[in-house]
Amino acid sequence: MKSIGSRFSLTIILCPPHFGYLSIREYMKDKDSNKLYALIPQTKALNLIRDPISILKSGINFRRKRLQMAQEENLSFALSPDFICENLIGYNGYDAHNDESTFGKEDAPCFGTIRGSLKYNFTDFHDTDLRKALINIADEDIICIDMSEIVGKRAFETMNTLAKAFSFPAPKPSDKEKFEVNVSYYEGLLPLVFRVQMEQKSIALHLIDKIFALDERIYVKVPVDEVDIWQHKNTFEHYQDITQFLFNQDNFYERIIVCIEKKDFEILKQDTKTCEQIKEYLLAFIPRLEEQRKIEESKKLSEEQILQYLHTHKEFALQAKAVFEKHLTFLASVRPDIIESWKYYQEFLAMCEEMS
Repeated sequence: MKSIGSRFSLTIILCPPHFGYLSIREYMKDKDSNKLYALIPQTKALNLIRDPISILKSGINFRRKRLQMAQEENLSFALSPDFICENLIGYNGYDAHNDESTFGKEDAPCFGTIRGSLKYNFTDFHDTDLRKALINIADEDIICIDMSEIVGKRAFETMNTLAKAFSFPAPKPSDKEKFEVNVSYYEGLLPLVFRVQMEQKSIALHLIDKIFALDERIYVKVPVDEVDIWQHKNTFEHYQDITQFLFNQDNFYERIIVCIEKKDFEILKQDTKTCEQIKEYLLAFIPRLEEQRKIEESKKLSEEQILQYLHTHKEFALQAKAVFEKHLTFLASVRPDIIESWKYYQEFLAMCEEMS
């Protein structure tokens, strides 16, 4: 739920990409929450939706940093690339014995995450409760968009359509390629910050995915637990991309760049010895990080595997069905065609029918 700009109001009712966020249902338990929702005026609204089985997949596969030094942005060249990469990534989990989340502690995606999600509403499946709370918004003012509409080659066209519907500036034709990029490619792996001790001072090297340097207007940094948005004047005026300076190339693997504060760059470029140390280390580290990315990609579980797991856990599958249907009551009343279009959810419903 968010208002954007002074010329228009865009209310995002439901946003399903990941587990780990406190459910809107938890917020709604607060005695004053309904007052907050009642203050939201009549406006157009956007309902971002997704096949519930794909939501589960996204939550199970969600990666985060678990290496303490990486979380504190205090990596050192004294650490071997293997040590960092092998200890960098953690996954969600659920400890049934202690009835608690093991967020970030698992070595690979695990099905137990589903149990925690359904029990504690770690994610939403297009929440009907929130729809009921937004009492000033009419059903006819809600535009429903499936996640498939904002992914890959369809994203640019969809954003142009939404720009007309909500009266915000349409993306530039030059932005088309950016909308097609997979932003979670280095999820959990980047950004990383290395501390380098020079004679004069300690400097920070920022290893980042260049797609988060969107354009000359804005820069997005994605740390461990939240998203920080820095305006252009606070980043590009103070930070320097030094990939070309160090390596005579614009990036690594088309995505990875090295940045440094401009004031530190003036010192670094005078220190040939430190520059060589940085080059030697990063030329070993970056390929190892890319190797780790491929390792983590190979661990991902698919919708088909989730369906198979649910098929072998009848009681759990029926519990999931009840949760999904409760969340989808509103969507079923206004856009049943979208629900019918969900391949994996329809397979899930057929499976549950056979179990009954």
